[in-house]
Amino acid sequence: MIERPAFGGLLAGMVLAGVLLVGCAPEEKVSGIVLISIDTLRADHLGSYGYSRETSPFLDQLAAKGVRFEQAISPASWTLPSHASMLTGLYPSSHRAVDAESSIAPSAVSVAELLQDAGFSTGAAVTSWFVSANYGFDRGFDWFQDLDQTAHEKVGKTVDARGVIDLAEEWLEEQADQRFFLFLHLYDAHYTYNPARPYRELFATDYKGPRRKYRNYMHYKSNPLSEELLAFEESMYDGEIRYVDDQLARLYGILGRLGLQENTVIMVTSDHGEEFGERGSWGHGHTLFEEQVHVPLLVAGPGIEGPRTIAAPVGLVDLPPTLLELAGLSPPEGLHGLRDRTEDSRSRAAGGRPVFLETSRFNTNLIGLRRQGWKLLIDLDTGKESLFDLSTDPGEKQDWVSERSEIATKLRAEAMTAVEALIPDRWNLAWLDESTGELIGELESNGIFLAATVDTGTGTVLVSEDLHKMTFRLSPDETLRWKILPVDASITVTGALVTDGTAVPLLVGEGAEPIQVFPHDVSIPDAVATETARQLEGPAAHLWIESEQEASESVDMRRADRRRLKALGYIVD
Repeated sequence: MIERPAFGGLLAGMVLAGVLLVGCAPEEKVSGIVLISIDTLRADHLGSYGYSRETSPFLDQLAAKGVRFEQAISPASWTLPSHASMLTGLYPSSHRAVDAESSIAPSAVSVAELLQDAGFSTGAAVTSWFVSANYGFDRGFDWFQDLDQTAHEKVGKTVDARGVIDLAEEWLEEQADQRFFLFLHLYDAHYTYNPARPYRELFATDYKGPRRKYRNYMHYKSNPLSEELLAFEESMYDGEIRYVDDQLARLYGILGRLGLQENTVIMVTSDHGEEFGERGSWGHGHTLFEEQVHVPLLVAGPGIEGPRTIAAPVGLVDLPPTLLELAGLSPPEGLHGLRDRTEDSRSRAAGGRPVFLETSRFNTNLIGLRRQGWKLLIDLDTGKESLFDLSTDPGEKQDWVSERSEIATKLRAEAMTAVEALIPDRWNLAWLDESTGELIGELESNGIFLAATVDTGTGTVLVSEDLHKMTFRLSPDETLRWKILPVDASITVTGALVTDGTAVPLLVGEGAEPIQVFPHDVSIPDAVATETARQLEGPAAHLWIESEQEASESVDMRRADRRRLKALGYIVD
């Protein structure tokens, strides 16, 4: 059996299977599970969520057969961390896949691995670099089709939903007598929106001018698209959604033809949404506003009676424990989307549990918390906070942070406590000396310092107002401890560590050679250590990390991959 590390239950959520299943034993009825992620799909662009255009007739029928979650929230606003949370049940700071260079932590176990371990046949077809084997998404899948890479190498174009469903059909034909889990990732609704006819004409506006190639989200803050062009782009986006909807209807028919439909649970969601001018811009990944994190979640299948709507907020981290319970399996301890039912009942009675948000994409460092209809957003780099009452203002137009400071203060404390609990790494700097001299030093980070403390004695630590610098004085045998957000941030020892005006050697991680030249940059892989201290000859300082997760493996991009991602706005020079 697979073992996983334990995590605190501060933000643990409810098992959605408890509200999905109606009087049935899932292990007797559910023989197949299909999880579908439609990349970049806003919830409010589906008919079942109130959209006026007919973008989603099949998905609306699916919602009428099962359960629609009104407030399904992604933990991040871009592809990589959101999908990693969707499959591991962990928030981004814990699974570590928070940037283009960081894969899912090896010790973060995916739902596919757990189902595979239980005897399920597992298959996946994905269509984006950021959901590829490069980042660890192939773990646990017997059959994994990395279509973005395949298409680029063979024909130089994106594989669309039809191609994904074609491959899924071939795989499903082999699963007639087996329990199976199929994960499908569809990229059509992501920029560039270029639906084929007749979908191109379905919602098209009268705009006949040129289209501007997408650059990046921040570019459009100062160079906005005209209203006419933005409306045209949105119409093309809607055409892509309708195309995907028709292909999913075809998939549903395939399940029927193969005799799999009756005993298969289908779950449809997205990793994030898209902004179409709501903040004076276009795109995603830079903020945590609702148009980017509110995603659809529809579930239908055996034992799930509908139509029903669940108004309570849920998160993508809730999907793995839910999938496991639908399969008749007990979710393991440590998932952020898991809470015992007694606790969950108390949480609902108290007005709902919190949903945490975070992104560090494009040099941002943002966190957010949604609870009881309120949403607090915090820019950890600038200190700016915004508070919204989603129950009356779902578009987040009115900032209440000044008028309702007591709510902001409460949510801020809860958000900071949550993020500190989610970060798996604790940094340590120990001053190992038998004399009475104090060790003096300064550290900087491209992230922010959190939870800085000195363990015993008279030592002191001072964190700057912007949280990027930390100075300290340590008495002998004292240890300074802290955390950093984002989790892939590095630190810099800005100068030599000194005692009584004399520099002392610094040992980093398990390294054998003390550091002599400063400033010195330290990353997580450098500092991970299995021992908490290392004594050198005479006085010395030791810098190391204790972690509840293995460090992510570095992901290298080819030049061609970097060009493609830049064209999609994922890389900004």
